[in-house]
Amino acid sequence: MEEFEIFKKRAREFVLNAKNSAKRKRYDIAIFNLEQSAQLLIKYLLGKKLGDFPKTHSLVLLLEELGKAYNAEKMTKLFINKNFFDFEFLESSYINSRYLAYYYNKEHWSKLLKFYNTLKDFLQKITNENLS
Repeated sequence: MEEFEIFKKRAREFVLNAKNSAKRKRYDIAIFNLEQSAQLLIKYLLGKKLGDFPKTHSLVLLLEELGKAYNAEKMTKLFINKNFFDFEFLESSYINSRYLAYYYNKEHWSKLLKFYNTLKDFLQKITNENLS
């Protein structure tokens, strides 16, 4: 559904903003933008497939719904379990960056960027959608 293409475009913009912020050592903003990009990619895929998506910020809940929509529940559950702490860390950045005096560093950024790319690869795998 074309109406959800804006989410894909915004996801690209958020990841570009994340990388630019990281270059300026603004890791809190960079990681927040990375989380927003991940959310929007999953919401784009759900919207395109189902015409809607759950109104939640939880990457895990969104990904579980995506697994159901694409008949990839088992593979999705395994992916979530394998990467549970990375999901928790990335999800917590949404709250931490907006409401708390939490500071991120280059190591946090590097780890979460690697996870983001792993998540994006997984999304492409189960949906056969090019997310570049």
